[in-house]
Amino acid sequence: MSARDATGRRRGATAALLATAAAALWGASRLTWVTVTSSDGLGEDRVTGLVGGTWAAALTPLALALLAAVAASFAVRGWALRVLAVLVAVVAVAAAVPAVGLLTGSADDATAARIAELPARAEVTSLT
Repeated sequence: MSARDATGRRRGATAALLATAAAALWGASRLTWVTVTSSDGLGEDRVTGLVGGTWAAALTPLALALLAAVAASFAVRGWALRVLAVLVAVVAVAAAVPAVGLLTGSADDATAARIAELPARAEVTSLT
């Protein structure tokens, strides 16, 4: 196997992994991240599921950026490829920040009520 074949296979594997990461990120943006239970005192409690793309609106554009990186990885060489790798790492960190924030328990009632577009009289009773 020549060095050129090994480089081509490595680029192909990298592109496949980036495409998989983009698909996983897009899929995560479609899943329910937060469930808000609210009461307005007038009727039954309201349960609202907030998907990842609503809670962290940047997820879909970041997934598209990873897809663009797939194409760019075949278009650049040398130092530009290294810069692209750094940019992909920045995108990965930016995509992870909202999820890590929720996992560490930083979701608050006011943010959830605003994102769920609850009426002013509604009060968040539960946040999961």
